[in-house]
Amino acid sequence: MKSESLLLFAITLIILSGCRTRTEQLTADEMIRKSAQYVGDISSNDLQVSIRIITPEGKNRGQSYHPEPPYNSYRIETRFEIDRLNGKEIAQFINPFNGFIFGGFHVLQHGKHTAYDAISSTARAINSLEFEEYRHFPHVYLQRALKDTTQLVYEGIIPFRDSKAHTIEVIGERQLKLFLDPETYALMQIELQTVNHPYGDGMTIKKYYDYQEFGSLRLPTRFESGGVYESWGTLLNEYEISDLDDPILLPDLNSFRDLAGDYTSSRMVSLTDNIHIIQNIGDDKWGIFDYNVLVAEFEDYILVGEAPVSNAASIKAIGMIKEKFPDKPINYLVQSHHHSDHIAGVRAYIAQGVTLVVPSATQELFKRIANAPWNHEPDIQGRNPKQPKFLTVDEPVTISDDFNQALIINIGPIPHVNDMLAIYFPQQKLVWQADMITYGEWSLSIEPSVIFRERIKKYGWEVRKIAGTHGQILEGQALDDYLQDQVDG
Repeated sequence: MKSESLLLFAITLIILSGCRTRTEQLTADEMIRKSAQYVGDISSNDLQVSIRIITPEGKNRGQSYHPEPPYNSYRIETRFEIDRLNGKEIAQFINPFNGFIFGGFHVLQHGKHTAYDAISSTARAINSLEFEEYRHFPHVYLQRALKDTTQLVYEGIIPFRDSKAHTIEVIGERQLKLFLDPETYALMQIELQTVNHPYGDGMTIKKYYDYQEFGSLRLPTRFESGGVYESWGTLLNEYEISDLDDPILLPDLNSFRDLAGDYTSSRMVSLTDNIHIIQNIGDDKWGIFDYNVLVAEFEDYILVGEAPVSNAASIKAIGMIKEKFPDKPINYLVQSHHHSDHIAGVRAYIAQGVTLVVPSATQELFKRIANAPWNHEPDIQGRNPKQPKFLTVDEPVTISDDFNQALIINIGPIPHVNDMLAIYFPQQKLVWQADMITYGEWSLSIEPSVIFRERIKKYGWEVRKIAGTHGQILEGQALDDYLQDQVDG
C-alpha cells in the first residue's frame, strides 16, 4: 500500500510539473519582449561598429546577384560606421578600393533621419528605421513585431539548424516570421514576404549568428541577408559586424546643411535640340532621387536610356516624356547593364510595348522579369502582361533617321560588368553612359572613368559632352582635362 501511495504521489508530481510547464510557457508577446531585451535598445545607446560584406576569393557581388550567367562586378568592402553624440547620429559609407566617401553623412534627431550627402550637395528626409543599413539589424524586426502584439501568432517550436527555434508569425499585409533561440530568445532568422523592383514577389531572409556585446547592445557578429525570387533565384550576401578600427571623424553638420540642395525635384533638361535628360528621377516611397534618364528625340519616336529606381519612377518619366512629346511614342529603351538599380522600372516600359535594347547575355533575365509574379504590388504589366521585345547588342547597333542618329556599343567586359552599353550621338558629339563617370560626385581618376576614357580613344569618338545616369554633365574645360588625362586624383 505504501509503495502504491508513493507511485501515486510521483505520478501526481509529474502531472503537476507538466501543468506548470504549460502554464509557464511564455506568450508570443513575452518572447518578443525578451528578444528585444536581449539585443538592447538601439535608439538610445552609443554604437560604433563596422559592417562589412564578406567577399570570398574568386567571387564578387555581381555574381551573387545573378548566378547565371556569372556577371562580373567590383569586389568591394563597404564599411558602415555609426556614432551618436548629443542625440545626433553620424554615419559614413566608405568605399575602400579607391578611398572616396560613397554616401555621405546622416543626422538623426527626434526620430527623423535626414541624409546630407557631402558629395552631391543634396539632402532628403527618410524614416530612420528604413535607413538601409538599419534593415540589417534584428532590432528593426523586433520593433515591428511589437507595434501591435495582437497580430502575433505563436506557431510552436521546430527543429532549426543544429537545435530548435520558437517560431512566431506577425500577421499583416506582408507576412513576417521570426525564429527565436529557445534559451536566450535571440532572433536567429527572419522571413518577410516582399516585392523587389524589378524581380517581383519574393521573400527577404536574414540569418543571424554569434551574438556578441558591443557596448550596451548585443549584435550578431555574422549574418546573411538577401532573398528568394522566382525570376532570379536566391541571393544571400554574407556580412560581418565588428568594432571600428579607427575613430570616426565628425563633420561640421551645418556646412552640409548649407550645401544641401533640391534633391527631389524631377525636371527635364535639354542638352541639345533633340537630346534631353530627366534629372533626379525617383520614387517618393523609397526616397531615391539621384538618377537621370536619357530622352533622345527622333523624327517619329523617342529613345529612352535607363529605367532606374522603380516602376513608379518609370511611370513618372514616361508621363514627362509624353507631356513634352505627345505625338511621339517611346520605341526603344536602352538598358546599359543588368544591375537592379538601373533596371528596377523596366516593367513599366515592357507594358507599353517598348523594345528593350540590351546585351544578349541579359536577355533571359529580362524575360524572367517580365513574367515575374507581382501579387504583393500589382502593376500594369501584371494586370495586362506583355512579352518583351528585344534588340540585342553584341556588335555595334545604329538607330537613325534624318533627325537623329544613335550608335549603341557594348563596351564590356569591364570590371563593373561583363556587358555594358553606351550610346554615342555623332551629330551632337555626345555620349550617354552609366556608372563609368559620375561627374560632380566621384573623382574622374577612379578606375571606371579611366577605362571609359580608354574606350573613347579606342572608338575614335569626338566628344563635347558626357552625360549619364548619375551626376552632372561633363563638358568644357573639365571634359578636356579628363580626355587629356590631366585629372587630379
